[in-house]
Amino acid sequence: MVYLLKEDGSSEEYKEQKIGKYFDVSEPRFQEDIRLYGEVVICDLLFKVLNRYRDLKGVSVNLNSLNRDRKKQEQLLRDGFRAAKVSPHEYFLAADVDTIDQADTLKSVPIMRQAAKDLGIKIRIGWQDYLKAGQSFLHVDVCAEYFGKGKVWNKNSHPVQWEAAGSEW
Repeated sequence: MVYLLKEDGSSEEYKEQKIGKYFDVSEPRFQEDIRLYGEVVICDLLFKVLNRYRDLKGVSVNLNSLNRDRKKQEQLLRDGFRAAKVSPHEYFLAADVDTIDQADTLKSVPIMRQAAKDLGIKIRIGWQDYLKAGQSFLHVDVCAEYFGKGKVWNKNSHPVQWEAAGSEW
């Protein structure tokens, strides 16, 4: 099953094959999440940013991580990966976008910022700590759009960092 997480925090079954202009439910990343979890949740705001990022970048974009459950997050930590104890991936609000190398990562950060700015969507980007650990990808999430002050999930328990857009690590 594929579900769409809407801006108001509700979800509904997603019956389309395409996710915006560039992504497709048949891609390995989505099929892997369906295989692992029995479903995939597509965050509408996140995929708006990812599609705009793809427009601006002008090349194919590969997602190396999307939805995660608690068990997967704990495994990443045990395996020594730089991962949060509580991740936006567990709430369907994040994606990790592959980059080729450090230069591509550094080039991609302002493109991701511009994509979000063009749409008026608040994002957080993680990349600096990953580069220091020898990893090249961007973490992008829309936590501030759901957990920020006055937002739909603000009263739910969450790390306070999720309320602020524009943070980078």
